[in-house]
Amino acid sequence: MEDVWIMDSGCSRHMTGHRKWFSSLNPVSTKEYTTFGDNGQGKVMGVGSVLLSAKLSLREVAFVRNLGFNLVSVSQLLDEGFEVFSVDLTSVSGPAHCLVASPSADIWKWHRRLGHLSFDLASRLSSMGLIRGLPKL
Repeated sequence: MEDVWIMDSGCSRHMTGHRKWFSSLNPVSTKEYTTFGDNGQGKVMGVGSVLLSAKLSLREVAFVRNLGFNLVSVSQLLDEGFEVFSVDLTSVSGPAHCLVASPSADIWKWHRRLGHLSFDLASRLSSMGLIRGLPKL
């Protein structure tokens, strides 16, 4: 799995346990730990840049001791202005069709800020003006 990068919607930042991926790496001066999904912890040894391809470089990637996976944080990508699309092809029968809808960056930002609130409820709260600072979505 050290050559595979996994998109993770629950991951707060890009991270890997494999030093070989870094094109630049700066050691961290504080004792910083990250908690894994199984409640285990790994020490953040450094933060740097990872070049995944000629056109894609990840910034602020944590080098985490004892992490066996390479994780791409969906929320970090969205915060950096990327658009992320998910396509489920496991139940396709017959000719394949692909429909893509892209909600605005604002609705994704508020979706995360409000604890992954459903898009429908975020839109309703927005239209009713119930949250100060929440724009019309």
